[in-house]
Amino acid sequence: MNLKAERTLNQGKYVLSTQLGAGVFSLTYKATDTELGQSVVIKTLGEGLRQHANVNQFKQQFLDIAKRLNYCQHPHLVRVIDYFEDTGYPYLVMEYIPGQTLADVLQGVSLSEAEAINYIRQISDAVKVLHQVELLHRDIQPKNIIRRQDSDRVVLCEVGMLYEFTPGVQQTYASLLSAGYSPPEHNTLTNTTTRQTDIYALTATFYCLLTGYPPLPAPVRQRLSARGNDCLFSSPSQPAPSKLSPTIQQALQYGLELIPNNRPQTIDTWLKQLPLQESVAVPEPIITQPVENQPNSTINNQQSTINTPKTKASIPLRALFMTGAIAASAGIGFGCAVRLNQPSEPGATILHTQQTFPPRSDWPVSESPKFVREKVTENREQGMF
Repeated sequence: MNLKAERTLNQGKYVLSTQLGAGVFSLTYKATDTELGQSVVIKTLGEGLRQHANVNQFKQQFLDIAKRLNYCQHPHLVRVIDYFEDTGYPYLVMEYIPGQTLADVLQGVSLSEAEAINYIRQISDAVKVLHQVELLHRDIQPKNIIRRQDSDRVVLCEVGMLYEFTPGVQQTYASLLSAGYSPPEHNTLTNTTTRQTDIYALTATFYCLLTGYPPLPAPVRQRLSARGNDCLFSSPSQPAPSKLSPTIQQALQYGLELIPNNRPQTIDTWLKQLPLQESVAVPEPIITQPVENQPNSTINNQQSTINTPKTKASIPLRALFMTGAIAASAGIGFGCAVRLNQPSEPGATILHTQQTFPPRSDWPVSESPKFVREKVTENREQGMF
């Protein structure tokens, strides 16, 4: 039963537009959130499970996992927005992510080690969030990883929600998984999947990013391994990735071990096998704001290297300006005094416009030293002193 376009769900909150995927166990649609006015992705049970005898068990399992996924908020994991039940069936609402899948990005080409490590570390962080709430993804591969439009950020999608089926259903589900990314334990009837299952698929995805193609399918590798030849890095149908460094080859071999217990027990353990990404030295930005907005240390340095010479050089100029100001003030004051002071008699003040004096007959004059001595002798003889 395929849901038709324009079908409304959850009391008209969501309106279906186009179908994105139709499988035996799930249906996926692009829809519109009428309250927020944005595109979303809605997933529900496929026709195969709706007609199954254990459909009620699957519905409950679907809603329980949806609730747990709602708590898994991570920038590299598709965000679960809502979950609900409508007309007896469960629905999961996720964010719609514009962009390309890594499968579309590759198209037979490979990425550099630095770029592949960057992507795989982002996805590893998302998978760790799932493992923290005891969930497995079970279907990690390039087609389930979207690179956000106009960015270098990737998001892991298509979390395997419907995996705890009856043995027959689980076997059918395993057979639909893409060859090369599915570990050997997916091909067994017993439910023995663990975190090592996701680590295998994660490493296989890393292998594909580096080489442009997935590793050989696990059953083929098992048969070759029984003959003493694993052929992980070379086979008649696949060229050897000779450009891979020994460190990368060792990390791939470790994560793609056929026996689960021989693989890393945690994602962090596997990530330690990868080389650290080189940090690129970023030049210091040019500071354009005023000095007062800079840190104190910068101000002090600038004052010690720049302001000090300027201060020394400016001292004579300041003295010259000060002298000029004093002289100007004195000149202005003197001029005002000449204008305002008008003495009544000539010679009354030095500020008078005419500094001449009337003739007088009693002006004292200076006498010579000889005349003074004679005058003193004369006075003594007369008994004056």
